[in-house]
Amino acid sequence: MTGNGVASIGECMLELSGQAGPNWRMGFAGDTFNTLWALHALSGDRPATYVSAFGDDPFSRDQIGFFAQNGIGVGASPIISGARPGLYAVTLTGAERSFTYWRGDAAARQL
Repeated sequence: MTGNGVASIGECMLELSGQAGPNWRMGFAGDTFNTLWALHALSGDRPATYVSAFGDDPFSRDQIGFFAQNGIGVGASPIISGARPGLYAVTLTGAERSFTYWRGDAAARQL
C-alpha cells in the first residue's frame, strides 16, 4: 500500500493566548496538530488529515471548519454528542510562557 498524504492523530485544543487586558485571542493548537500544520505547509500538494474525536458544539464545528478552510480533513473521526474540545491558556511572565489546561472531559479523550 502506498500513501501520498500526511496524517496526525491526537487532540487539537482551543488555545487562548495574547492576553491584552481582559481580551484573549482564540485559536486551535496542540502538539500533534501543530506538527500536521507544519508538514502540510511543507507539502501543500499532498492531502492532510487530522484524526481525533470531536464534539458537536459550536467550538468543535468551528474547529472542523477551520481545518477544511486550510485543506485539512478529519477523515472518519467520530463526532461525539455532548462533547467539546479541550482548552488551554498561555500566560506570560516576562518571556516565560506558562500553560493552564482544561481537558479532562475533552472529546479526544474518547478516541
